[in-house]
Amino acid sequence: MVHGLAGLLTLLMGLVDWVTGSELSFSLFYLVPVSVAAWRLGRQAGVAWAAIAAGFWLAADHYAGAVYSTAAIQYWNMAVRFGFFAVMALALAQIRQMWETERTLAGTDYLTGVLNSRAFHELVELERNRTLRYNRPFTLAYLDVDGFKAVNDTRGHSEGDQLLRVIADTMRENMRSMDSVARLGGDEFGILLPETGPGAAEVALKKIQDRLMEAVGPVGLALSFSIGAVVCVGAPESVDKLIQRADALMYTVKQGGRNGLRSAVLDENFGIEAILRRS
Repeated sequence: MVHGLAGLLTLLMGLVDWVTGSELSFSLFYLVPVSVAAWRLGRQAGVAWAAIAAGFWLAADHYAGAVYSTAAIQYWNMAVRFGFFAVMALALAQIRQMWETERTLAGTDYLTGVLNSRAFHELVELERNRTLRYNRPFTLAYLDVDGFKAVNDTRGHSEGDQLLRVIADTMRENMRSMDSVARLGGDEFGILLPETGPGAAEVALKKIQDRLMEAVGPVGLALSFSIGAVVCVGAPESVDKLIQRADALMYTVKQGGRNGLRSAVLDENFGIEAILRRS
Protein backbone atom coordinates (compact mmCIF):
# COMPACT_ATOMS: atom_id res chain seq x y z
CA MET A 1 0.00 0.00 0.00
CA VAL A 2 2.84 2.40 0.83
CA HIS A 3 4.60 1.57 -2.45
CA GLY A 4 1.34 2.21 -4.30
CA LEU A 5 0.90 5.59 -2.61
CA ALA A 6 4.49 6.55 -3.33
CA GLY A 7 4.08 5.50 -6.96
CA LEU A 8 0.88 7.47 -7.36
CA LEU A 9 2.42 10.61 -5.86
CA THR A 10 5.56 10.27 -7.98
CA LEU A 11 3.48 9.86 -11.13
CA LEU A 12 1.39 12.88 -10.19
CA MET A 13 4.49 15.01 -9.60
CA GLY A 14 5.92 13.87 -12.93
CA LEU A 15 2.74 14.77 -14.81
CA VAL A 16 2.53 18.20 -13.19
CA ASP A 17 6.21 18.77 -13.91
CA TRP A 18 5.72 17.83 -17.55
CA VAL A 19 2.55 19.90 -18.06
CA THR A 20 4.00 23.08 -16.52
CA GLY A 21 7.08 22.91 -18.72
CA SER A 22 10.77 23.22 -18.06
CA GLU A 23 10.70 26.80 -16.80
CA LEU A 24 9.05 25.89 -13.49
CA SER A 25 10.87 23.52 -11.15
CA PHE A 26 8.96 20.96 -9.09
CA SER A 27 11.99 19.09 -7.76
CA LEU A 28 11.15 19.79 -4.13
CA PHE A 29 7.73 18.16 -4.42
CA TYR A 30 9.25 14.82 -5.43
CA LEU A 31 10.38 14.62 -1.81
CA VAL A 32 6.80 13.85 -0.76
CA PRO A 33 6.67 10.26 -2.10
CA VAL A 34 10.33 9.72 -1.17
CA SER A 35 9.61 10.84 2.40
CA VAL A 36 6.53 8.62 2.67
CA ALA A 37 8.52 5.57 1.57
CA ALA A 38 11.50 6.33 3.83
CA TRP A 39 9.35 7.01 6.92
CA ARG A 40 7.09 4.00 6.56
CA LEU A 41 9.38 1.42 4.92
CA GLY A 42 12.94 2.36 5.86
CA ARG A 43 16.24 3.26 4.23
CA GLN A 44 16.28 0.89 1.27
CA ALA A 45 12.79 1.80 0.16
CA GLY A 46 13.55 5.50 0.62
CA VAL A 47 16.69 5.34 -1.54
CA ALA A 48 14.88 3.26 -4.16
CA TRP A 49 12.11 5.82 -4.45
CA ALA A 50 14.73 8.58 -4.53
CA ALA A 51 16.12 6.95 -7.68
CA ILE A 52 12.62 6.53 -9.15
CA ALA A 53 11.74 10.16 -8.40
CA ALA A 54 14.95 11.37 -10.02
CA GLY A 55 14.13 9.23 -13.08
CA PHE A 56 10.63 10.70 -13.30
CA TRP A 57 12.10 14.19 -13.06
CA LEU A 58 14.49 13.41 -15.93
CA ALA A 59 11.64 12.08 -18.10
CA ALA A 60 9.39 15.07 -17.33
CA ASP A 61 12.25 17.48 -18.03
CA HIS A 62 13.01 15.78 -21.33
CA TYR A 63 9.43 15.63 -22.61
CA ALA A 64 8.77 19.20 -21.47
CA GLY A 65 11.32 20.26 -24.06
CA ALA A 66 14.20 21.41 -21.87
CA VAL A 67 17.26 22.35 -23.94
CA TYR A 68 20.83 22.07 -22.65
CA SER A 69 24.14 22.90 -24.27
CA THR A 70 25.12 19.26 -23.88
CA ALA A 71 23.07 16.13 -23.11
CA ALA A 72 25.31 15.28 -20.16
CA ILE A 73 23.92 18.24 -18.19
CA GLN A 74 20.46 16.74 -17.75
CA TYR A 75 22.01 13.52 -16.43
CA TRP A 76 24.20 15.50 -14.06
CA ASN A 77 21.12 17.34 -12.79
CA MET A 78 19.34 14.00 -12.34
CA ALA A 79 22.29 12.66 -10.32
CA VAL A 80 22.31 15.77 -8.13
CA ARG A 81 18.57 15.45 -7.51
CA PHE A 82 18.96 11.76 -6.71
CA GLY A 83 21.70 12.59 -4.21
CA PHE A 84 19.50 15.21 -2.56
CA PHE A 85 16.48 12.89 -2.42
CA ALA A 86 18.60 10.00 -1.09
CA VAL A 87 20.18 12.10 1.68
CA MET A 88 16.72 13.24 2.79
CA ALA A 89 15.42 9.66 2.68
CA LEU A 90 18.31 8.37 4.79
CA ALA A 91 17.87 11.19 7.30
CA LEU A 92 14.13 10.54 7.66
CA ALA A 93 14.65 6.79 8.02
CA GLN A 94 17.24 7.41 10.75
CA ILE A 95 14.89 9.79 12.59
CA ARG A 96 12.10 7.20 12.40
CA GLN A 97 14.41 4.50 13.77
CA MET A 98 15.51 6.74 16.66
CA TRP A 99 11.89 7.62 17.40
CA GLU A 100 10.87 3.96 17.43
CA THR A 101 13.77 3.09 19.72
CA GLU A 102 12.91 5.91 22.11
CA ARG A 103 9.25 4.92 22.15
CA THR A 104 10.17 1.30 22.89
CA LEU A 105 12.54 2.27 25.70
CA ALA A 106 9.94 4.60 27.19
CA GLY A 107 7.56 1.66 27.61
CA THR A 108 10.11 -0.96 28.69
CA ASP A 109 11.36 -1.91 32.12
CA TYR A 110 15.11 -1.26 32.10
CA LEU A 111 15.97 -4.38 34.13
CA THR A 112 13.82 -7.16 32.68
CA GLY A 113 12.96 -5.92 29.19
CA VAL A 114 9.22 -6.43 29.68
CA LEU A 115 6.68 -3.61 29.70
CA ASN A 116 6.82 -1.02 32.44
CA SER A 117 3.87 0.12 34.54
CA ARG A 118 2.89 3.02 32.29
CA ALA A 119 2.93 0.98 29.08
CA PHE A 120 0.98 -1.82 30.77
CA HIS A 121 -1.66 0.62 31.97
CA GLU A 122 -2.08 1.94 28.40
CA LEU A 123 -2.33 -1.59 27.00
CA VAL A 124 -4.98 -2.61 29.53
CA GLU A 125 -6.91 0.58 28.70
CA LEU A 126 -6.93 -0.46 25.03
CA GLU A 127 -8.21 -3.90 25.99
CA ARG A 128 -10.88 -2.35 28.21
CA ASN A 129 -12.06 -0.20 25.28
CA ARG A 130 -12.12 -3.25 23.02
CA THR A 131 -14.30 -5.06 25.55
CA LEU A 132 -16.67 -2.09 25.67
CA ARG A 133 -16.99 -2.18 21.91
CA TYR A 134 -16.99 -5.89 21.12
CA ASN A 135 -17.90 -7.49 24.46
CA ARG A 136 -14.88 -9.83 24.39
CA PRO A 137 -13.40 -11.24 27.64
CA PHE A 138 -9.89 -10.65 28.94
CA THR A 139 -7.96 -11.44 32.11
CA LEU A 140 -5.64 -9.27 34.16
CA ALA A 141 -3.41 -10.92 36.75
CA TYR A 142 -1.12 -9.54 39.45
CA LEU A 143 1.84 -11.71 40.44
CA ASP A 144 4.18 -11.36 43.40
CA VAL A 145 7.37 -13.37 44.06
CA ASP A 146 7.11 -14.89 47.54
CA GLY A 147 10.39 -14.85 49.45
CA PHE A 148 12.21 -12.59 46.99
CA LYS A 149 13.59 -10.38 49.75
CA ALA A 150 15.63 -13.33 51.01
CA VAL A 151 17.45 -13.48 47.68
CA ASN A 152 18.60 -9.88 47.96
CA ASP A 153 19.48 -10.30 51.63
CA THR A 154 21.48 -13.53 51.30
CA ARG A 155 22.76 -13.51 47.71
CA GLY A 156 22.96 -9.80 46.94
CA HIS A 157 21.03 -7.46 44.65
CA SER A 158 22.93 -8.58 41.55
CA GLU A 159 21.59 -12.12 41.87
CA GLY A 160 18.18 -10.72 42.74
CA ASP A 161 18.19 -8.71 39.51
CA GLN A 162 19.19 -11.80 37.54
CA LEU A 163 16.35 -13.74 39.14
CA LEU A 164 13.85 -11.07 38.07
CA ARG A 165 15.13 -11.36 34.50
CA VAL A 166 14.70 -15.13 34.61
CA ILE A 167 11.15 -14.74 35.92
CA ALA A 168 10.25 -12.21 33.22
CA ASP A 169 11.76 -14.36 30.46
CA THR A 170 9.99 -17.48 31.74
CA MET A 171 6.62 -15.76 31.67
CA ARG A 172 7.17 -14.44 28.15
CA GLU A 173 8.23 -17.88 26.91
CA ASN A 174 5.06 -19.46 28.27
CA MET A 175 2.55 -16.97 26.89
CA ARG A 176 0.85 -16.52 23.56
CA SER A 177 2.15 -13.79 21.26
CA MET A 178 -0.99 -11.75 22.01
CA ASP A 179 -0.40 -11.85 25.80
CA SER A 180 1.67 -9.28 27.69
CA VAL A 181 3.69 -9.10 30.88
CA ALA A 182 4.94 -6.04 32.74
CA ARG A 183 7.04 -5.33 35.80
CA LEU A 184 4.88 -3.13 37.99
CA GLY A 185 7.49 -2.54 40.67
CA GLY A 186 10.01 -4.47 42.72
CA ASP A 187 9.14 -8.16 42.42
CA GLU A 188 5.55 -7.60 41.26
CA PHE A 189 4.39 -8.30 37.71
CA GLY A 190 1.22 -7.71 35.73
CA ILE A 191 -0.12 -10.17 33.14
CA LEU A 192 -2.67 -9.35 30.44
CA LEU A 193 -4.43 -12.21 28.65
CA PRO A 194 -6.75 -11.00 25.86
CA GLU A 195 -9.61 -13.21 24.67
CA THR A 196 -9.36 -15.25 27.87
CA GLY A 197 -12.39 -16.28 29.92
CA PRO A 198 -12.53 -17.95 33.38
CA GLY A 199 -11.60 -21.51 32.45
CA ALA A 200 -8.83 -20.57 30.04
CA ALA A 201 -7.44 -18.02 32.51
CA GLU A 202 -7.03 -20.63 35.25
CA VAL A 203 -5.24 -23.01 32.87
CA ALA A 204 -2.92 -20.30 31.51
CA LEU A 205 -2.01 -18.86 34.90
CA LYS A 206 -1.47 -22.28 36.47
CA LYS A 207 0.87 -23.15 33.60
CA ILE A 208 2.84 -19.93 34.16
CA GLN A 209 3.01 -20.59 37.88
CA ASP A 210 4.28 -24.15 37.34
CA ARG A 211 6.94 -23.04 34.84
CA LEU A 212 8.11 -20.33 37.22
CA MET A 213 8.51 -22.82 40.03
CA GLU A 214 10.66 -24.95 37.73
CA ALA A 215 12.74 -21.94 36.66
CA VAL A 216 13.55 -20.75 40.21
CA GLY A 217 14.20 -24.24 41.58
CA PRO A 218 18.00 -24.01 41.09
CA VAL A 219 18.14 -20.89 43.28
CA GLY A 220 17.84 -23.11 46.33
CA LEU A 221 15.60 -20.80 48.34
CA ALA A 222 11.96 -21.11 49.35
CA LEU A 223 10.54 -19.09 46.45
CA SER A 224 6.96 -19.29 45.22
CA PHE A 225 4.38 -17.15 43.42
CA SER A 226 1.13 -15.59 44.61
CA ILE A 227 -1.28 -14.60 41.85
CA GLY A 228 -4.50 -12.63 41.91
CA ALA A 229 -6.53 -12.35 38.72
CA VAL A 230 -9.70 -10.67 37.50
CA VAL A 231 -11.45 -12.20 34.49
CA CYS A 232 -13.36 -9.44 32.72
CA VAL A 233 -16.48 -10.77 31.04
CA GLY A 234 -17.78 -7.20 31.09
CA ALA A 235 -15.73 -4.02 30.86
CA PRO A 236 -14.32 -2.75 34.19
CA GLU A 237 -15.14 0.72 35.46
CA SER A 238 -11.52 1.81 35.18
CA VAL A 239 -8.08 0.31 34.65
CA ASP A 240 -6.85 1.57 38.02
CA LYS A 241 -9.66 -0.15 39.91
CA LEU A 242 -9.14 -3.33 37.91
CA ILE A 243 -5.44 -3.46 38.79
CA GLN A 244 -6.23 -2.67 42.43
CA ARG A 245 -8.73 -5.55 42.52
CA ALA A 246 -6.19 -8.01 41.09
CA ASP A 247 -3.62 -6.71 43.56
CA ALA A 248 -6.06 -7.21 46.46
CA LEU A 249 -6.76 -10.78 45.34
CA MET A 250 -3.03 -11.45 45.21
CA TYR A 251 -2.66 -10.24 48.80
CA THR A 252 -5.41 -12.58 49.95
CA VAL A 253 -3.27 -15.40 48.58
CA LYS A 254 -0.20 -14.15 50.47
CA GLN A 255 -2.18 -13.79 53.67
CA GLY A 256 -3.55 -17.32 53.24
CA GLY A 257 -0.14 -18.96 53.06
CA ARG A 258 1.30 -17.80 49.72
CA ASN A 259 2.04 -19.87 46.61
CA GLY A 260 -1.45 -19.89 45.15
CA LEU A 261 -3.91 -18.45 42.68
CA ARG A 262 -7.11 -16.64 43.43
CA SER A 263 -9.30 -15.41 40.63
CA ALA A 264 -12.51 -13.42 40.35
CA VAL A 265 -14.88 -12.69 37.48
CA LEU A 266 -16.17 -9.26 36.56
CA ASP A 267 -19.60 -9.53 34.98
CA GLU A 268 -21.76 -6.65 33.82
CA ASN A 269 -24.83 -8.15 35.50
CA PHE A 270 -23.41 -9.68 38.68
CA GLY A 271 -20.46 -7.45 39.58
CA ILE A 272 -17.28 -9.01 40.94
CA GLU A 273 -17.56 -12.47 42.42
CA ALA A 274 -14.72 -14.75 43.57
CA ILE A 275 -14.86 -17.96 41.55
CA LEU A 276 -11.52 -19.73 41.91
CA ARG A 277 -9.23 -20.52 44.80
CA ARG A 278 -6.00 -22.45 44.59
CA SER A 279 -3.45 -22.92 47.34
